[in-house]
Amino acid sequence: MFKKVQFIGTAICTTPADLNSIEGTSDDGYYAGLPKDDEDLAARVNLIKDSIQQAVSSPETDLSKETLKIFVFPEFFMRGALGAYYHAFTYCSEVILTGQFKQVLRELNELGIEIGRDYLFVLGTILSSNDKIDYTKEPDLSLYQTGDHLLDLYYRLHPDAKLNNADGIAGGISGAGISKLLKALDHKGVSKSVDLMQNTSQEDSDDAYVDVLKKTLDYCDENASLEIGNRCLVICGGDLLSEETNILSDSAYEPVIVQKKYKSKEDFILNNKNNSQVTSAEKYLQTTTRYPDLDTSKGETKKNPADGLAIFKYDGLRIGVDICLDHSRQRLVNHLYKNPDDYVDIQIVTSCGMSVRANAVIAKEGGIVFNCDGEYELKDERAGVDGNCCHTSLQKVVQKIHVRDNAVKENAVLSDAYALVEKIPCFVPENLPLYRFKDYQIHIYEAVEVG
Repeated sequence: MFKKVQFIGTAICTTPADLNSIEGTSDDGYYAGLPKDDEDLAARVNLIKDSIQQAVSSPETDLSKETLKIFVFPEFFMRGALGAYYHAFTYCSEVILTGQFKQVLRELNELGIEIGRDYLFVLGTILSSNDKIDYTKEPDLSLYQTGDHLLDLYYRLHPDAKLNNADGIAGGISGAGISKLLKALDHKGVSKSVDLMQNTSQEDSDDAYVDVLKKTLDYCDENASLEIGNRCLVICGGDLLSEETNILSDSAYEPVIVQKKYKSKEDFILNNKNNSQVTSAEKYLQTTTRYPDLDTSKGETKKNPADGLAIFKYDGLRIGVDICLDHSRQRLVNHLYKNPDDYVDIQIVTSCGMSVRANAVIAKEGGIVFNCDGEYELKDERAGVDGNCCHTSLQKVVQKIHVRDNAVKENAVLSDAYALVEKIPCFVPENLPLYRFKDYQIHIYEAVEVG
């Protein structure tokens, strides 16, 4: 068992590009990426390779075999120019990604950078579709046009919203417009969303608009024909593991896969501006997509690497992975309701628009919680922030409040974030239009004991 754990997070913005505001993840915009899926995946894997090289070359990285180095990337780190990669059979994207990543590890080993069992990689999320588009038939555009209609209605109610610039400044409108409404719908419901609108001095007609927005998006989630997998891949750096810890495998076909359960109302854009690269039949939009069903009725402990569940064991450490909205919806806390004593040593939150919530923590006393986010800058100097609307944070559970029923409001008391040892500035090559911002940072935290 490892004596210490060191977190290394890549703080990079993973929201769509050309949005109305710095926060707007579900307005009109486009998914930044290379047109060909295989080339896009390869480019992003090369960025991971660069992050690893930068981190390992830092004197602040603990290269001891007794310290587990966990690299974490944000949600939507891999989604492609369409909003999801298209593949014809289950988990094909994950297979391709894992194969490319394992090749990177072999290349690093050849360069003298030994990536062994003391490295664990949480590769953000990859979005892929198994739905086959029939080009011989006219596409059903009924749901594709829904987002356009919603945006048109919103802009008729708020003509100044179109004036929003990259800093979220608008004539007469405060903040990000529709994206804030979508966030409120995710977390607080219609009534709070109406309050939000009213607090920004909007018209009474917004009450009806918010209700229509929620009901429409709920309808789309239920009836969308395009099934998109939003999955986090966890891959170890070493060889085949022992029989005792075989949940992680060196096989290119068996990474640990955690599937996102709850689709946020801002996971996809409402309208794709990038009409030059994609046809209407190929747009993966908020109104046209849904996530596959995931059965968590028997808990979250993984039975096999690809089952989508969120808790697994690695060399004696129990690790739980939350993907963005799953965290605030207390997906892992619901596991505790069924298994009251089944806490984890490490809880990892990969996200694009989320921070650690104390009432969603299931790490035990002395355990740690790490968050890598691709959208929000935390207003906390203790956290790792790169200034481009993304962050990382590391916290320790100093007191655990046992979860016994749904009445519990707070599950954990968290300490201040552990010290950030080093922030390494990096940049995306100009010929790779992968992300909204060209610069990013690698955040290396102090190695800490778990237990």
